[in-house]
Amino acid sequence: MKKIKHQIRLESSRTVKFSQEAKKAFEAKNWQQGKALMEKAVTASKKSQELIKQLQKASATNKIIT
Repeated sequence: MKKIKHQIRLESSRTVKFSQEAKKAFEAKNWQQGKALMEKAVTASKKSQELIKQLQKASATNKIIT
């Protein structure tokens, strides 16, 4: 579970980083770069959500076993 938690933190950090960079690109009217960065942020966010589901499932399984 530590590995999943670490991956969640990593993907969450990537989401924040990409969205902040996208915001700066949009402010500079660099629409193409902003869009590409925002797509990366969405992908990282979805990955993070999937990992959270895995963690919840693993936690539920551990509670049943113990």
